[in-house]
Amino acid sequence: MGDVREIRALLDKKGEQSWGLFIYRACSYNDDSQWERFMERFKGFARERIQWFEETDGGEPILHRLEWNVQEDPALETCSMQDIWRRHRDLMRDRFGEYDGWHIRHAFPLIVTQEAMDSVLAAPTAAEWDPDDYKSHPAHLVLLDMAYYDDQEESEQTPQGGGEVEKFDPENVPFRKVFVRDVYPRLYSMLIDAEWDIMRPVPPGIVRMP
Repeated sequence: MGDVREIRALLDKKGEQSWGLFIYRACSYNDDSQWERFMERFKGFARERIQWFEETDGGEPILHRLEWNVQEDPALETCSMQDIWRRHRDLMRDRFGEYDGWHIRHAFPLIVTQEAMDSVLAAPTAAEWDPDDYKSHPAHLVLLDMAYYDDQEESEQTPQGGGEVEKFDPENVPFRKVFVRDVYPRLYSMLIDAEWDIMRPVPPGIVRMP
């Protein structure tokens, strides 16, 4: 099933009217014009890619149902990943009545760090993009895996036996840098089933969808 069809099927299954990840603005509170330029560029990538997939997949368009849920608070500039996990979980409970770690919009918030914003602003616009840029350009956003901290919290609340101490796993980190041009619709459709295992490489590498 194509990416747009996959997203449309999810909306129909859940009876939802909108889609799109929640976005946490963790930078640039001293320069709103920079943030506006970033959002204009990000939306340009999303619009270009979704329209291309709509033409390829056919069926009812979904671009007009994409919702830009941007969360803004200057305190986000100094928040840790775990702080944002807590904020996002609370937001989902307030917005939807409960936190559902299996729902894509609950499970994978986007975070715009200063590094991420700078990388996107340094990228060509959607109209200027060259195929070679796909493999070489570092334009990215940060995607948080809520399950990382969900599992951590659960393990802390569960009595532990005297087994072996888990070995450090350098790939077990709570976030990935994701290629900005992949976010909508490709990445979104592939994360519908919470397929975090496909998210390679780990930072500082950038995940690029096949």
